[in-house]
Amino acid sequence: MSVPTVRLPYHYDASPAEVFHAWTDKEAMTQWLAPSDQMTTIVDTLDFRPGGKYRINMKGPDGSDNIVIGEYIEIVENEKIVFSWEWEKSQMGAKNEQSLVTIELSSKNGGTDLVLIHEKFLTEKSAKSHEEGWQGCLVRLEKFLS
Repeated sequence: MSVPTVRLPYHYDASPAEVFHAWTDKEAMTQWLAPSDQMTTIVDTLDFRPGGKYRINMKGPDGSDNIVIGEYIEIVENEKIVFSWEWEKSQMGAKNEQSLVTIELSSKNGGTDLVLIHEKFLTEKSAKSHEEGWQGCLVRLEKFLS
């Protein structure tokens, strides 16, 4: 059985530095990192360095907590971010399922090509749920950057 992987390409009319900053700045992340505009993002912890940890709460419109935690594994400024991903509390993903997210950035046509790869899911259902969530996040990131 193959392990499900989500791979989402996206293009932004912003520089790699601007896109990278959106993934690394606590204030910026509160403005776009959630699957829908009905959610509110609270970045509790953001220690952006290899070995540093993060804790982010994407509050649902009903007040429910969707808390994701992880650790930064690899950081290449304006090019790549790799971090673990695990739900501490959520209706959106299985608890104790630790997966891996890679963000790759490259300059293209005066903007930035981003490829999001989320892998090491336990089930196809979890991969599909995360794919839908990330699609919403990437659209919100585009709005934030414009």
